[in-house]
Amino acid sequence: MGRESDDETTRLVIKRLVFIACWYVTSGVTLFGNKHILNQLRTNPSTLATFQMISTALLGCAKIYLPRICPSEPDKLPVTASNASSDEERLPALPPPT
Repeated sequence: MGRESDDETTRLVIKRLVFIACWYVTSGVTLFGNKHILNQLRTNPSTLATFQMISTALLGCAKIYLPRICPSEPDKLPVTASNASSDEERLPALPPPT
């Protein structure tokens, strides 16, 4: 049983390192891409910042709302009153104000 947990830990570490490496590569591409856009194409920095904020907002909305619209795993649906399996899951997350 110890061997399985070691293998799983190794897989998790490798997965995290891959994600961190991808983040650094993406950040570098974005940095040098922005430098190229600003210097070579003579773009207004406000235009670049506006486009980046809008695209970040759209990607954030997709990350939040798309899993609810078309979930890839039915077992991980958000808990609602219609699919809650117990009374505890139907309770509100915060207590009522006093």
